[in-house]
Amino acid sequence: MLGTLGHHDDWRYAGQTVDPETRSNQRWVFETGDSIQSSPTVVDGTAFIGSKDEHLYAVNVETGDQQWAFETDGWVNSSPAVVDGIDFFGSDDGYLYAVNAETGDEQWFFNTGDLVRGSLTVAEKTVFVGSADQNLYAVDVKTGKQQWQFKANVVSILPVVADSTVFITGGSLYAVDAETGDQQWQFVTTGGVHSSPTVRDGTVFFVSGNETLYAVDAETGDEQWAAETGAPIRSSPTVADGTVFVGSAEGTLYAVDEETGNQQWVFSIGDRLSSPTVVDDLVFVGSETGNLYAVDTNTGAQQWSSPTATMGLSSPIVVDGTIFVGSGDGNLYAIGSEVEGSSDDSRVLFGSLGHHDDWRYANQSITIPASASYLSTLRDNTELLTVGGVGIVSAVGGTYVLHKRSQNSAENSPDESKTQSSPTSDSETTQSVPSTEESETDGSADIDTLRSEAETAVDTAISARKTANYTEAVDAYNKALTQYQAALKQLDTGSTERRTTIETAIDSVRTDLEAIKARSKQRDTLIELLDAAEQSFQVAIVAYVQGSQTLARIRFRQARNNFEEAMAILEESDDLLTPTVEVSVQPDRELASTTLSALPVIPKLETEALADAGVETLGDLESSTESPWTPPTVETLATNGMLNAEAVTTLTFLSWWNTTDNYEFDTLSTVSRRRDQADYGFTQSSNS
Repeated sequence: MLGTLGHHDDWRYAGQTVDPETRSNQRWVFETGDSIQSSPTVVDGTAFIGSKDEHLYAVNVETGDQQWAFETDGWVNSSPAVVDGIDFFGSDDGYLYAVNAETGDEQWFFNTGDLVRGSLTVAEKTVFVGSADQNLYAVDVKTGKQQWQFKANVVSILPVVADSTVFITGGSLYAVDAETGDQQWQFVTTGGVHSSPTVRDGTVFFVSGNETLYAVDAETGDEQWAAETGAPIRSSPTVADGTVFVGSAEGTLYAVDEETGNQQWVFSIGDRLSSPTVVDDLVFVGSETGNLYAVDTNTGAQQWSSPTATMGLSSPIVVDGTIFVGSGDGNLYAIGSEVEGSSDDSRVLFGSLGHHDDWRYANQSITIPASASYLSTLRDNTELLTVGGVGIVSAVGGTYVLHKRSQNSAENSPDESKTQSSPTSDSETTQSVPSTEESETDGSADIDTLRSEAETAVDTAISARKTANYTEAVDAYNKALTQYQAALKQLDTGSTERRTTIETAIDSVRTDLEAIKARSKQRDTLIELLDAAEQSFQVAIVAYVQGSQTLARIRFRQARNNFEEAMAILEESDDLLTPTVEVSVQPDRELASTTLSALPVIPKLETEALADAGVETLGDLESSTESPWTPPTVETLATNGMLNAEAVTTLTFLSWWNTTDNYEFDTLSTVSRRRDQADYGFTQSSNS
């Protein structure tokens, strides 16, 4: 057993040698705007780290330059999980986010209802995340929709997945079926459990608040051994090469035999330790007051240490010989380790607190459908990210302004389509089709038939284009090309005039085909933008009514920005709204009631005045179509002193609430009006 921490000069480990050598091996330092408790994840040459400044950052591992920053409405203490180009992480604003790892564009978000501070993991097409609302949630990786939730009656829920079972801690250790959310077993301890477990070869290792390290059979929950530490443990254990490593809150790193629980060695520094990580023959662990230690895994002897300011609760990870760790001083450090490998302990490989490209679930394939993607809902070149009180305005010192996904790339730019051949008019297209009335002296009826079929296909494409059935139009144009090219192959080499006529027709069809493809891409982009905008708009309304003004401000801004992007597209091609674009609105937040008197945000006297005026439900609120947007009845009551300013703002927002599941955009003015309303909402919620 491990024994207690107290000892005298002749204690068992008095003879160990500790090398006091201190090195400064920093390769670079990346500064955030507040302290870091998140543990870094390093994937595809990028380090991802959260900060208490309410952002998740993507940092180039070679240079330390910021690639992007994603803003939330709360501290980001959660360690991100990255799979197939998607970054999943939680925030104190209560949301689980899925973000494009390359661009920082939001894909979807899921509301847990309370703080998300623990780590999360992604396995079997599901994100498993715990919340301070005492639930473990299983969320679909593609859509962000909840699959199930498990009530654990605890605050700290930190999931690890192995063999289709989710292991979570907090009060007890739970084993939950990953597919159904059904509890398989529960291991009860005294003192609670406040750190994530780790799994290795069918055994779950975790630390209880009763100062005991446990090994439990993963299938049955039966105890295999228990080792008393004699000190409170807050770090997560990890296993490598037959040894369990865990650090105490009082500054001792323990090495315990994986099979027996017998102590192998201890390393003491008298300061709270992070969760350790192992690479080659070294275990790396950080201290709360600022040093990173490299310790020999076989002997427990210190090899070296490196100062990094206050470590906080961030745990290190080693990737290709570089150590990445966050600090309480708000910095992410990259430190040379003098090893060549990467962390290969169970904590990293199972992703319980950060991971790298070789973690267990790295090879999952995730394709998020366009209907779930919210594009770049948080990035806006006109608004600055404030770090440490300073607005970041350019690529200076390795940082950049918050950006949004450009709709003007060469691949899908509306302007680009203008430089290509625009869709020809119906008459122009008809003129470009060669006539079948000319003499067919060298051909056969086959050439006439092929050309006739091509002309019919072009007519079909023109009709489909008029109704915005772009898929049918593309198919028809492709068929026309096939038929024209087949006719061309049957012509004799001497038929110069006829060959020229058909080649001209082919060129015309190709021009129309490319134009319709560009147009189809524009409409798809427009639909995605409007869908994301209206979704954010409705979420903002509910957030404001629920008293979350900051979240309302963020969502109104997201809606405004997406509506502006949609307007930019429509100003180039306003007929992209023909036929009408209908978006599905299913916000993750719902109003408590559509009856005004049931909404606590509106005082009783105000609801009584509204009722006397015939306004008792949301359906009774007549929405104004022009600025300043106040519903007529509400404006009258306000003028008579029967409604205060806050109630007027709330009722104005509620008049925009969509009582159906769909919303239609049929003209540019409809989009413009929504954009102006979102901007008004942003301004009002910012002033609240």
